[in-house]
Amino acid sequence: MMPDDLNRFLAEIRSRTTDAEYLVAWLVCRMGMTATAALKLNLDCVEIHENGHIVIKPARAWLSVPKSIERILLEVLSEIKPDWAETPPKERSLIKLFAKHIPAQPYFIDKAFQGKTRILRNSAIFSAMMRGNLDRVTLHHAMGVSMPHLVQLEKLLSADIHCRLDPEFIKKRNKHILGTADD
Repeated sequence: MMPDDLNRFLAEIRSRTTDAEYLVAWLVCRMGMTATAALKLNLDCVEIHENGHIVIKPARAWLSVPKSIERILLEVLSEIKPDWAETPPKERSLIKLFAKHIPAQPYFIDKAFQGKTRILRNSAIFSAMMRGNLDRVTLHHAMGVSMPHLVQLEKLLSADIHCRLDPEFIKKRNKHILGTADD
């Protein structure tokens, strides 16, 4: 799915879902999380950064969120546990972020994503790659996407974007492979 199509799909989801449901959709469509992983997030995956902004940890790295998402996230958090920021991390690790708001999770996944969760997640990962986030380790730590999955997506782009080669070297290599090299 192209980035514009992804934007339209996410806007359509926003128009027909609650804040918490939209937040899950955003995690899938923008952060590249699986729907199951997004729904399993605990409160300890959300913190207030020293600059006062909300950061989330969808995989292994802490990431800032846009202000519009920060506002929604704060509303959802305050409904779950008004004093969430003062709650010790160990206690927060026991509280699911979306359990209260989305009790019928398999039904929600079917309804919200219409069987397109893989396409949406891959589109989010692809979009990040097209914006220049090409380092596999960074994508793995930020989005939780596996290395083999990244390699598969790179093949769809018909180039290994992780390892860029000099264009002249590629031409020489291709001539050698095709048997048209002068050497």
